[in-house]
Amino acid sequence: MDHLRWEITPDGDGSLLVLVHTFGDRFGGAGFASGWHLCLTALSQLLDGDSPPVDRDAGELHEAYLEQFDLGRGVVEETAEGPRVRFERRLVRPAEAVWAALTSGDEPAAGAPAPEGFTSRQAPAGPVTEVTAPAVLAYRWHPEGTVRWELGQGTGHGPRLVLPQTGPQGFDAEAALEAWNERIEQLAARLLAD
Repeated sequence: MDHLRWEITPDGDGSLLVLVHTFGDRFGGAGFASGWHLCLTALSQLLDGDSPPVDRDAGELHEAYLEQFDLGRGVVEETAEGPRVRFERRLVRPAEAVWAALTSGDEPAAGAPAPEGFTSRQAPAGPVTEVTAPAVLAYRWHPEGTVRWELGQGTGHGPRLVLPQTGPQGFDAEAALEAWNERIEQLAARLLAD
């Protein structure tokens, strides 16, 4: 549950505003911060007598806060079946635009190799095991390993990407983590440029 606390106190000839937004959605933090950044900038301009246009963040603020809060990196989780690499990150374009960037016009089908956009150098294309455009694509990259892309409900103007990769016992999860970080950053940069 979100909680907002606004506190305004006298400060010289003006006042000091302290806003505290408490929330449990860690990966929504960059979206919340960029939204409050724009709101507070507009409030400041309005109090200075300007009539500010309120523009939405095209994604640059979100990406800057994502980097500042270190929300773009994945993790390696130990499970009973072996290591799992997992990323969770909000993207800055609608799910349909993300899907189009990932497929590059090569619509995936069950049993066919996963389109290149869904792969990394540590998780080559294998047969698609599940596909529901523009929300889910899963494939088997190894007889004992899977990759699953989920584009779910996000905060603001883009979906939340959740991407786990599993593999056989002893697979190089750290190399997979770096490969996915590189791949997802490329995707984020492409979406920002479009």
